[in-house]
Amino acid sequence: MTGPDLIRRRMIAGGLLALSPLGLSLARAQEEMPQALGQNTEILEKISSYINGIGTMQGRFAQIGPSGQLDQGTFRMRRPGRIRFDYDAPSPLVIVADGTWVILQDSRLETVDRYPLKATPLKFLLSKNLDLADEKRIVAADRLPPNELVVLAREEDGDAQGEIEMYFSESPIGLNRWIITDAQGLQTTVLLSDIERDVKLNPALFRVKDKINPFKKGP
Repeated sequence: MTGPDLIRRRMIAGGLLALSPLGLSLARAQEEMPQALGQNTEILEKISSYINGIGTMQGRFAQIGPSGQLDQGTFRMRRPGRIRFDYDAPSPLVIVADGTWVILQDSRLETVDRYPLKATPLKFLLSKNLDLADEKRIVAADRLPPNELVVLAREEDGDAQGEIEMYFSESPIGLNRWIITDAQGLQTTVLLSDIERDVKLNPALFRVKDKINPFKKGP
């Protein structure tokens, strides 16, 4: 499994799909996805403004993997560049983006993996000055009833091949969930809940003391 594929399958955040208040199934949303951007620059500008306006954010996430497996946890975001996912026990995973790298720590295996932030879907949330209207990877944007915006980004080259669909409530605007489809067609859905904005976060949350192996003991 390649690094970007691993990141796609393991990360990002939310609230249980079955409890989603959006009233729109993922299957229906995917059926209604447009094939081209058309005249949807307004949507992209609105979403870009919302993301760029985020300073700090925290909440709960739920992640549904390709086989239906469910993981939950807590996320904290400090834009630009920084986010942390603490998975609930018994999962051993912690994922930290420190502005340059996405670092995946597995306390059970005592392993640490690093991937360039720009090679993961997190770049669409953590870029300093996001402009989706000028982003070549954006291939679709639309409104979905009753109160939702959706954006589709696609990477067709290199190790990071795949798609990410990001779903936002429109009024008030807010990120609800995203779906990542890797190069093999496997999907991971992440949903957000209990979101708080403009909270005080300790900068140490987004630092990894030893990026090589913080679990290593002794010389």
